Amino acid sequence: MSRKKALLALTSLVFLLPLISQSIDMNEVNALEEFRWGVAAFNRGQYNDSMRSLERALAYTPNNLTYQEWLGMALFRAGYEAQALDMWEYILARRTDPVLSSRVELQRFRQGLGRELAEEGRYVVAGVVEGAAGRLSVFRRPSAVFPMPDGGFYLAAYGSNQVSYFDINGALVYTLSGGLEGIANPYDILYSPQTGNLYISEFGAHRIIRCNSRGQINLRFGGRGRGPGQFLGPQYLAEDDKGYLYVCDYGNRRISKFDSQGQFILNFGGPGGSFAGLREPTGIAVLGETIYAADSRLGIIAAFDQSGNYLGSLGEGLLSAPEGLSLWEEGRLLVTDQNRVYVLNPSQESLSLLADLSGTNVRILKASRDINGNLLVPDFNNSRISFLTEVSRLYSGLAVQVLRIDSLSFPENQVDILVEDPQGNPVVGLSERNFLLSEIFEDNRLVDQFRLISRGNLSGALNLALVADRDPGMAPYAEDLRRAAGTLFDSLGGAGRITLITAGDPPVPASPPDSGRNSFAAAAAGRREDYRGGPLDLALRLAVSEVLGGRGFNGVVYLCHGPPGRDAFKTYTLLDTLRFFKNNGVSFHVIYAGPEGAVSEELEYLARETGGSSLSLYRPEGLNGFVQSITEKPNGTYTLAFTSRVEPDFGRRFIPLQVEVQLYNHTGRERSGYFAPSEY
Repeated sequence: MSRKKALLALTSLVFLLPLISQSIDMNEVNALEEFRWGVAAFNRGQYNDSMRSLERALAYTPNNLTYQEWLGMALFRAGYEAQALDMWEYILARRTDPVLSSRVELQRFRQGLGRELAEEGRYVVAGVVEGAAGRLSVFRRPSAVFPMPDGGFYLAAYGSNQVSYFDINGALVYTLSGGLEGIANPYDILYSPQTGNLYISEFGAHRIIRCNSRGQINLRFGGRGRGPGQFLGPQYLAEDDKGYLYVCDYGNRRISKFDSQGQFILNFGGPGGSFAGLREPTGIAVLGETIYAADSRLGIIAAFDQSGNYLGSLGEGLLSAPEGLSLWEEGRLLVTDQNRVYVLNPSQESLSLLADLSGTNVRILKASRDINGNLLVPDFNNSRISFLTEVSRLYSGLAVQVLRIDSLSFPENQVDILVEDPQGNPVVGLSERNFLLSEIFEDNRLVDQFRLISRGNLSGALNLALVADRDPGMAPYAEDLRRAAGTLFDSLGGAGRITLITAGDPPVPASPPDSGRNSFAAAAAGRREDYRGGPLDLALRLAVSEVLGGRGFNGVVYLCHGPPGRDAFKTYTLLDTLRFFKNNGVSFHVIYAGPEGAVSEELEYLARETGGSSLSLYRPEGLNGFVQSITEKPNGTYTLAFTSRVEPDFGRRFIPLQVEVQLYNHTGRERSGYFAPSEY
């Protein structure tokens, strides 16, 4: 039904009921209709249309705080954060509203120094998974965990001879059987993204298992002994970027290197030159070209090159009995030392304390950082796993956005949700048990039946908008642009959607009707007379609008020859553009096709702050792996399907929806709403 017909129908209905009520306020009627159109446009991602309708609704009823809040929501999603915050604070001055107050507080935190002040600090326990529940033993003596990109983790339980997979909430999902021989005292576990295999060190059987993610063993190698490729109590594992496996051979006081097929390469770590040799080698990790091995007897972290040559030692006099090593971030290592966890910066030779779990008989063999920035710490002696979070985030809530509500099939609805931490990092791996939906109506109805139908990081879906530079300086690179557009089109392999925006004056969607590869590439290259320049800010906003509503990974790729012109962000500032990207969960990626080193500070900033990337079209690998790298980034979007129990009043009743997300002791709430389709 058209907007004009809908308004006419409502008006006619009013005039048919003069005997029922003589007090109907036509301003209220008109305002409600404008509000309905504004909410519908918001849930379609058409924020400019939404703002116009909501402004008209407020013209009829200027003091309606609900309409003002929604206008603030549309402004926020369009990138006008300052105006949105002013409007929300105006509302808070007139009513008490915990949800709105939390929303404003979070945005003020992000706009100010919040992210800069939330530097690395001490970590404290936020949750615990016990290995025993009553008489039921889930695991005993956990030695190591390996976090996965979906938020879950593998656990090696030395005492119960098992390797198990747990979800983000610490719930057991499945246990690897180990085949007929089982698994003898698993000590460490490593997932290889290069092969999709798991490696498990069997301390009790003196060998290494290679299996798939479900535990189906495809290789065993090693065996008890002192010869090449043999072990005496293998413990920790690491892999380099070439797929070579490094094994800490505790009993033989050495590190052994193997290829991905289990073929022995070399041993190292023995005495030689100025190095007296490893005494009790424990943890091991690879940073770039360097292998780091902990020695619990010497209290050091020894460094070697990939050929096993000794490079030096770190931590002497600072560590007592270092054991497990794992990767932290930015070229740093996570080091466990009895009941403490440190961050080691090899380049600066600095050591920072992250967590101190001093207590009754606590022994941490190896700690790891999960995809959401928490520490997973198995306590070997007490058979438990502790989830640690940074102390400044312990009592802070989660940031929740309701991106859109699809009510076209009412009462069957779908809601898209973005969950982040206070600093704006996506929270990955949530399940249905982490969500609570409520339709806020007369009796505050709880939606007790809903399904999690999509998790962004697992969907594999990719929605891209390619923005083709039309600056005259790009004209010499038109053929390169054609090839790059074709490569991007091919990279999606039919599993995603790509549209084309030409950054001309004005910028326009330019995807050909048949969406074929050759036509798409030709349209990206354009004609020489097309290269006359155009406003980049308008092109980027149009590109974001093209990917809104897509589920999974939404990104904009700008293919250019170098820095944009001075008026690139004339209509919409760089900060407004950044907020439009971030507030809608869209990443920005820039590909330079111009001279080497011709990069833009503005574009680099936009890519960095949105979680995107920048690269040269002429790098050795070209665009190979570029699309895959986008889908490997953390993604905190979720889609829930639910059935409404609210009577829609022929589509004229506004139905508020509140979403609550809980993870450990972190909680976040947000509200939105929708109208059911009109019925007459």
